[in-house]
This record gives sequence, structure tokens and C-alpha cells, in this order.
Amino acid sequence: IPGQVRDWNEELQITKELSKKTLPERLIRERAMFKVHSDFVAAAIRGCQAVVDGNIMAINPGEES
Repeated sequence: IPGQVRDWNEELQITKELSKKTLPERLIRERAMFKVHSDFVAAAIRGCQAVVDGNIMAINPGEES
């Protein structure tokens, strides 16, 4: 959902709790884990790029770097 902060830890923990007794269950679990991981990496890249581009304010703007 655009504009909503995702709880990456919760999403990953939910996928780890999925059943893996049968092959179809393992496939569903692995696909879900891959999706969460891929989404996290994409969000991290966007966040890093925003920092590099100067679009995110520093946590301590008055502190010397």
C-alpha cells in the first residue's frame, strides 16, 4: 500500500511460520520469503538513493560531519 510503512520483521516472521510439511507448502513458503526479501531490498535501495540525493533530512542536522 503506497505511503504505508511496512513492518519487515513481522512479515518475515510470518513467512517463517508457514507450514513446510509438503512440497506445495514449502514452495508457497519459499515464494513468500523471496517476495518479502525482494520488496525489502527494493525499499532499502530507494531509501539509500534518497539519502544520496539529499532528499532525506539528517537525524542531527546541527552536528558537524
